[in-house]
Amino acid sequence: MARNTYGFFPTLQRVLRNPGVYITYVIGRFKRSCLYYKSLLLNQNHIEPYYRQTLELMLSDNKLETSRLWNRLSSDFKMEIIGRGLDDFKSGFLNGNYASRRPGRPLEISAAWQYYNTVRAKDSLGILDRHPEPGIGKPCTVNLNGREISWDYIKAIDEFYNMIGTFNIQLTDELIICEIGGGYGRLAQLFLRLMPRCHYVLVDIPTSLILAYYYLSKVFPDDIQAYETTRSAPEYTREILTAKRLTFLLPHQLPRVQKRVVDLFINIDSFQELTPPIVKDYFRLIQELGKNYLYLNNSNQPANNFIDDEDFRLADYPAKIGMKVIKTQTSVPYLNMIEQFITLNHPAQGGQ
Repeated sequence: MARNTYGFFPTLQRVLRNPGVYITYVIGRFKRSCLYYKSLLLNQNHIEPYYRQTLELMLSDNKLETSRLWNRLSSDFKMEIIGRGLDDFKSGFLNGNYASRRPGRPLEISAAWQYYNTVRAKDSLGILDRHPEPGIGKPCTVNLNGREISWDYIKAIDEFYNMIGTFNIQLTDELIICEIGGGYGRLAQLFLRLMPRCHYVLVDIPTSLILAYYYLSKVFPDDIQAYETTRSAPEYTREILTAKRLTFLLPHQLPRVQKRVVDLFINIDSFQELTPPIVKDYFRLIQELGKNYLYLNNSNQPANNFIDDEDFRLADYPAKIGMKVIKTQTSVPYLNMIEQFITLNHPAQGGQ
């Protein structure tokens, strides 16, 4: 993957434009640092030993230089995980990055209610009634008509229906799905629960991947491939990826996936936070490793992650490199986000 660096002055300009964001961040980082070093000094273990060891193994294996934004966030996540543990990861600092915050103000609750009703109207499988959100990580829920549900879970159900409907995916299909930047695995657990023959690969940096590893191993304890047993595989063949239903990879391991073996690639709300050279590398790999489909849900604005500074309109890039975008639509809850449904069985025709 590519490495990207930028100068100081663009960052200073963004600080001046968003002083409140940075003041809040500095205060939060100070608190996280205190908890982290207190944990180290007192030899406190807030995370189960197995997951602590797996995190350290992932950190030692990691060979990717990501965007400066995510390098900084990774440091914050490590302090939060070690200083507080994972029992309530959906309720603390990590919640703002992987699980939507609990709606509190009347307008937020109204938005959640409207979104819930929009998703319920197309819930032909009865997911909302039959498959409640797992309570692991203590999700931030809101009471909607007597039902406790998180905004994050509503969003996952919405995206699930959009994908299976547009790509004509059947619940009985046997698929290998690879999600790049899958957070704690909110969408993975939905696919795995509803499609008994699907296999899911999550690709992320260590401090994010450990959340998915923790969360999904609690939800599907018999279905994960232990990271320590697969980390050194010379190639991730179809046989390896289908040996269990869940496989966890660091970004530098992704190129070892067998070509044309992934049926569906997914990226939601994370390519927009990476630098253009890194995103272009990911698209190259998606074209090499992907077999059928790609789903994107990212900002329709030029990349702006407050630290890196190169404008890059992600929404234009798939068509620019010859991918066939079969459908584009505005994301229901966020007007600045667009969903793109792309087929991969069309070779690239030039581009950058």
